[in-house]
Parts: sequence; structure tokens; C-alpha cells
Amino acid sequence: MLKITNKTDKPLRRCGIDFQAGETLEVDETKLRTVQVESLKADPALTVTVAAKPKPAKPVVKPAAPEEEPKP
Repeated sequence: MLKITNKTDKPLRRCGIDFQAGETLEVDETKLRTVQVESLKADPALTVTVAAKPKPAKPVVKPAAPEEEPKP
């Protein structure tokens, strides 16, 4: 996730994203091309920060039930 803030006092449109004056938006960088992300980071009118990605929950591994040996 990218947090993008419009630092200007005017609405902007960058890479198909509309920013109101002073607005901060969270944008999923996987929805953008690399060139677009670099363009947003290079724009002096915007502040781009990388939001921490939530860590995926670890799957709970249950121990296997002991197998019963067949009785003769």
C-alpha cells in the first residue's frame, strides 16, 4: 500500500487518480504499473510513503493424530 498526499492547495489528477487539496489516499501499488509508481514518487506536489503491509496470518498446524495399529 502507498499513502499518497497532495501537498498543494489545488485538486490534482495523476496516473488516473484524483487528489483533492491536502487529501491523503491509500493506493494499492499492485494496481499500478512500476512506471506510474516511480512517476508519483518523483512528483514534487505529492508525498508518497509506503504503508506497512499487514503480515499474513500463519496457518495453524495441528499435530497429526496418532495412527492406531490394526489389531490382529
